[in-house]
Amino acid sequence: MFRAGRTRGPSLGRGLEGVAGRVLLAACALRVELCAVLVACTAQVACSGFGGAQDQLPLESTGTGSLGAGAAAGNNAQGNPASRAPSSSSPGPAADWSCLDDPAAVAPAAASTGNVRYSVPVRSLFGLPITNLVTHVCVPADVMCSAPLSEVRGLDAEGLLIVNVPVAFNGYFELLADNHLPSVFYMRKPIMRDTIDTSPVLAVPTAGVAQIAALVNVEVVSDFGILVATALDCRGERAPGVELSNNLGGRIFYVIDGLPNASASGTDSQGLGGFVNVPPRLVELSAAVAADGRLIGTRTLLPRPGWIVGGTLRPPALPLD
Repeated sequence: MFRAGRTRGPSLGRGLEGVAGRVLLAACALRVELCAVLVACTAQVACSGFGGAQDQLPLESTGTGSLGAGAAAGNNAQGNPASRAPSSSSPGPAADWSCLDDPAAVAPAAASTGNVRYSVPVRSLFGLPITNLVTHVCVPADVMCSAPLSEVRGLDAEGLLIVNVPVAFNGYFELLADNHLPSVFYMRKPIMRDTIDTSPVLAVPTAGVAQIAALVNVEVVSDFGILVATALDCRGERAPGVELSNNLGGRIFYVIDGLPNASASGTDSQGLGGFVNVPPRLVELSAAVAADGRLIGTRTLLPRPGWIVGGTLRPPALPLD
């Protein structure tokens, strides 16, 4: 956020105004795309990628968001809650946490064997072409996808990624494309039937990392990874008022009014957040109700150097079918 304050001369004042104007215009242009990415990285690789077949990208954003106040480039998973500003966006409907004390849902039994089809659009941030896309279908136990179940190359004529997966598949996909960051997105629940996900997975161009780094006020370290997460409530809706944490650190951010914000204290109605510069080893990602600290859910992910990895955090009692 820029404050003009006093200047020593008209030329400096005009210079600050020009810089501020260019940054503001760039931020406005990036708002929707970055929101989608930093979730499309949760089929949950977040704005879709990590969200599932019912998730929808926001049609518009309001407010201007804000940049992180500090200049910290080091790893600090929690920061100082007292120094972080609350979300400035409209909270929308209150999240439903009525199921947090209920027993965990039981995975549905597969009604058949064989494969089902999963389809999802794949787009590039800034509208760049997706070329030489390679998708690997991976099981959860194979954390580096050293033996993928299958490999799919390219998209269909409508820009859809179409993969065949086993009934009840609950693993993850690797996506690799020219001039884009490689990404991993996890299913949030088993795929029991043919599924069309209308919310696109957005690949992040390599050149877009600098903009993301500027918005969260951190230098991205290539030897570390980026985690993104979508928090769901007991209705399966994206949840405001959620605080994220992990056991390895990294620069925390939340997506507020469509922009990554390193000074917010929890999610807004988009339910999105993540960490930059997470060490590349198994990490436990957790979500809690910010108001009272009740645990919502956890999951274990493996950050990868130079990759975006994401998943969905959901109450254990939320139905899986």
